Amino acid sequence: MSKKIISVKRQPDLYCYMGIAALIFVGFFLLNSKMGYINDDYTYRFVFNNWRIPINPVRVSSLKDIYTGMYNHYMIWGGRIPVHVAVQFFLMFEKIFFNLCNSLMVVLLGMLIYFHANCNKRRNLFLFIFIFFLLWFFVPAANETMIFLTGSINYLWVSVFILLFLVPYRIQFVRDESLKHALILSVLMIPAGILAGWSNEPGGGAAWLIATSFLLYRFKTKGNVPVWGISGLLSVTAGLLILILAPGYQKKAGNLYQAESIFNYALSHFGETLENVFKQTFFSLWPLLLILLGALAVLIYVVKRKHAHIPQRKKAFVNKPLQSKVSAKTNFLLLLYTLSSFACFAIYLISPEFVIRYLFMTTTLLIVGIGILISEIAEHLNVDTKNNRNLVTCLIGLCFIIMMIDGVYQYRICSFNYYNDNLIKTEINTQVAQGKKDVVLRGEYAIVKGGRFNIFKLGWNYTIFWGGNDLDFEFNKLLAVAFGCDTYTNEAHIYYIDAKDYFN
Repeated sequence: MSKKIISVKRQPDLYCYMGIAALIFVGFFLLNSKMGYINDDYTYRFVFNNWRIPINPVRVSSLKDIYTGMYNHYMIWGGRIPVHVAVQFFLMFEKIFFNLCNSLMVVLLGMLIYFHANCNKRRNLFLFIFIFFLLWFFVPAANETMIFLTGSINYLWVSVFILLFLVPYRIQFVRDESLKHALILSVLMIPAGILAGWSNEPGGGAAWLIATSFLLYRFKTKGNVPVWGISGLLSVTAGLLILILAPGYQKKAGNLYQAESIFNYALSHFGETLENVFKQTFFSLWPLLLILLGALAVLIYVVKRKHAHIPQRKKAFVNKPLQSKVSAKTNFLLLLYTLSSFACFAIYLISPEFVIRYLFMTTTLLIVGIGILISEIAEHLNVDTKNNRNLVTCLIGLCFIIMMIDGVYQYRICSFNYYNDNLIKTEINTQVAQGKKDVVLRGEYAIVKGGRFNIFKLGWNYTIFWGGNDLDFEFNKLLAVAFGCDTYTNEAHIYYIDAKDYFN
């Protein structure tokens, strides 16, 4: 009797995923190692009692110091307490500790995006590396949100935590039966939900919107919702309320914008805010939007082509509609993550300020949407044929080679600037060590602008990094406090050069 042969679809080896993740980790660790402390990093080195320049400065050296500073932060500046607790914690140690953790966070972000896009489907190695390809090339203000210490924790780390919080909702979405250990999960979702809602404004809002949508879909299709899902939703709501109701926002509005409240200020400037938010968002994200539309067009083409090969139904069944090849669940997921990404920047229509780094959560969810489309395309194609396997292998290799070549370029820029930044700080520290209380920076320093992971990429006025020749300028005062001198003046010749000129 002949044995029954069961056909098993070939799936990529897990070692390939581990290898890609390891290479991404090493690449970002090298970039992180060429990024020093700047701006906000100096402010959060001290117990927070005033923005930018601390009053009666005391360096943070214990959890008690962090608690005192974050209470003040909540009352006089803003509600993002969990992220700034992490910022002050890392600033107490050598930066290599942060470099390791931050590089790991980039890897975790890519893995979580892949999970949300490809959950319950066969492994897709191309999708895995393509997600990191998108993170490498298409994140707006990557220098401020993936390398810079304070910025990374505010945006990169928050995105990781939001997607991690939503993992149980995503798993439950593809399962008919309820998740096991519901009681334990319900308890765990309370602190996770509070921290997710209390993270930052777009992150907390996205967590609430996506969790709510998953529960509504579950109730509509199954007639019930899991207890842990309600626990997580109530907790994320509580965390979001703690965040947005911080008294510091109102004081900040009065100090910076001379407004009674941020909401009133936003209403009175709604027109210009609307134009600014949509203009900056479009010019920052149009490549990703184009990729999203391209992937959608490919999916429609693949589905139509597949339908064209289905034999015509008999006349008796002509009136019976042909079943859609794209499931309702996939359509729901694509719509949910895409609309949530739009909601993440739309929230800033009621904010007095908007800068490109605020688009990180929007970008993250947009990449999830792209991933869902690519995952669905793979489901409709026979990737096990020799030609298709060769094509996928070539695409994976191409993504990897392009990232490697560009990585060398980015590293050289960051390395050059890190060397000169250290020269400046060494000169300041040397004068302080010599007992000088009035430090004057002199000399000549070149800084390369350009690149994506270079904090000096836009050629901003150098005084916001190293101060100017005015003793009363806020960055001069901040650097004087940070380096332990009475006054600090920058009389050095600091100038920018284009990356192309530097390499030529």
